[in-house]
Amino acid sequence: MNPPATEKLLTPKEIARYFDIHERTINRLITVCGLPAVKLGGQWRFDIEDVKQWLRSQMINNVKA
Repeated sequence: MNPPATEKLLTPKEIARYFDIHERTINRLITVCGLPAVKLGGQWRFDIEDVKQWLRSQMINNVKA
């Protein structure tokens, strides 16, 4: 039985394409900035909702008044 499409974990390539950035940037964001990811079978996977929430938190934290 396949999980619903909304629960699919994305690859680094898919996340990079989604945000229109280079795949190497995704790897740097994982190690340097704490981009939420899980390593399954030696490969990074991402829950898009977790990534979107992380991105929103970064935007709020980096706003300077």
